[in-house]
Amino acid sequence: MKKTWLLGLIGLMSYGGYRLGNAQEQQEPEKHQVIYSPKVTNALIYIYDKKTGEFPLCVLGKRKGNTYYVNDLRIPLVTQSTDSTADYNKEDCKNLDGYLGMVHNHVGDIRLCEPGNKDLRGFIYDERAQIEIIVCDVNSDSTQTNIRVWYKELLPKGLINSFKQQNP
Repeated sequence: MKKTWLLGLIGLMSYGGYRLGNAQEQQEPEKHQVIYSPKVTNALIYIYDKKTGEFPLCVLGKRKGNTYYVNDLRIPLVTQSTDSTADYNKEDCKNLDGYLGMVHNHVGDIRLCEPGNKDLRGFIYDERAQIEIIVCDVNSDSTQTNIRVWYKELLPKGLINSFKQQNP
């Protein structure tokens, strides 16, 4: 039986003078957690182990306190996908019952396992999104993967305001 390691580590990211990362200072992952159903865990590992381009998925579940229970995924209409970006119909996800946010992969270097400019813009402007999940570094034998989660309520307010002023 393969053992799957889901690492909820927070990376470092700079944007407009703000750091998104550092677990203790910004995202406090010890106070927030995401629990994935076995079905979702298997799907994430299988999809992102086999997929070479960026591939978005709608995250469905429920929140109780500071715990997010992810029990399903949906594929939105994807119109274009490359190694570094994907265009998809965001409304396909936002209108679903139990919508919590998005998950997508970053291919390649583990240092890219954090939201980019386009990711942040989509996350900040998505009124219903509570979490943004990025999957990277899936081993070829599918026994280990790195999943990083960002919680909207823990993003620095200054970052959100600065981002909205720069990207109306």
